[in-house]
Amino acid sequence: MKQSAIIFRLDDISWDMNGDNFLRIRELFIRYGIKPLIGVIPCNKDEKLVKQAKGKGMSQEAFWKEIKNLQDVYGWSIALHGFNHVYTTQNSGMFRINNRSEFAGVPYDEQFRMINEGKKILKEYGLEINAFMAPAHSLDWNTVAALRENDIVVVTDGIAAYPYRKRGVWFIPQVESWPKIRSRGIESVCFHINNWNEERFQKLEVFIQNNVDLCDDFQNVINSTIKGEYIKYSIFNFFSGIYMKMYVVGRGIKYRISIVKNK
Repeated sequence: MKQSAIIFRLDDISWDMNGDNFLRIRELFIRYGIKPLIGVIPCNKDEKLVKQAKGKGMSQEAFWKEIKNLQDVYGWSIALHGFNHVYTTQNSGMFRINNRSEFAGVPYDEQFRMINEGKKILKEYGLEINAFMAPAHSLDWNTVAALRENDIVVVTDGIAAYPYRKRGVWFIPQVESWPKIRSRGIESVCFHINNWNEERFQKLEVFIQNNVDLCDDFQNVINSTIKGEYIKYSIFNFFSGIYMKMYVVGRGIKYRISIVKNK
């Protein structure tokens, strides 16, 4: 078990994403033996994501074959990334990061249905679900209860330094959108690669080359978490969580101010 580690997670993975960018980061991770967590949207209906892809999507057959290959052959982990990635509420959920959600504020029965149907779709393509990844990082306790009833007990979100457990579900913290080197903590980094440019890929490769020993596999972190290997960091987790919540709230306020100014 590592005292400090970085996990990479890829959001918004669907057949109508930017397939060129996905294949690019796929090659990069395979080259350096990195096994990320990828958030697969079972039934994408988000028009914004489709527009960002600029017509570089994949056929559904090729997409599902590729995702299964990455899990079976290369050991990549799969997260259920919502159901259709369409925001229906302005509820920021338990983490208060974004003021939009596919899940937070939605009745329990509807959340259960979306999770259950999304899980069935991924299962039909032979995929093992390792975690849940809420679009916009927005979920509430009804989401957690619905996940638990669907036998999904890991959420790749949370504001803390180390993984923790609440209401029967494990939370793997996710705070940053770019990797940072820390002396302590499991740093889960969230990438949205749909609109990445060449400079972004080059910057990531340089980081990996210089810090490959810090890069861990999502499943390794899950195994260590379930074994209770991070319990000894619970006090550090508590105080770091307070700091990180202030940091995330401050970042969210700055983001909303910038949106208002640009209107």
